[in-house]
Amino acid sequence: PYLMIAASPPSAVELSWDSEAILRYQLEYTRHLQTNQWQSLGTQLEGSGFTMCVTNSVSEPARFYRLVLER
Repeated sequence: PYLMIAASPPSAVELSWDSEAILRYQLEYTRHLQTNQWQSLGTQLEGSGFTMCVTNSVSEPARFYRLVLER
């Protein structure tokens, strides 16, 4: 699925994606793409068949996100 990211001032981002009911999703983030060390953002989320949305507060100047599909 595509992960959509929107700024949510003053210091947060909103992450959303279209989910499938049978699947589980794990959001992950890193501050540096060169290290390839990703950290989980919260717990696994079970798909609902609808758009899922998570708001994340950020304090770093840069943060990268990915969505991992768990079967």
